[in-house]
Amino acid sequence: MPARTVVCCTASCNHLHQVLIMARSIRRCWAEQPAILILLLDHHELARPGFDGLTDVQFVSPEVATIPDFNWLALKFSAYELACAVKPAILRDRKSTRLNSSH
Repeated sequence: MPARTVVCCTASCNHLHQVLIMARSIRRCWAEQPAILILLLDHHELARPGFDGLTDVQFVSPEVATIPDFNWLALKFSAYELACAVKPAILRDRKSTRLNSSH
């Protein structure tokens, strides 16, 4: 059995509307329905309107993804640079399946 596709992305809270559009588009257009894993860089405690009706969408915090020196990176980089800098961590963690059970 082939491995299931997982779409991984990183976003700050102020860009969640773009992630929501991407997730809805994937759900509407893709024949194979992948899991969607979103590393939310900030404001984990806030509501995420629009995502309630989407199945198999998982939000992960930087703490769960165990990104080394995340707080230092967050102070040093812009939101865009931070999102790029942490992508290897979420892909590595996904590959090692550490994130499979965390919501």
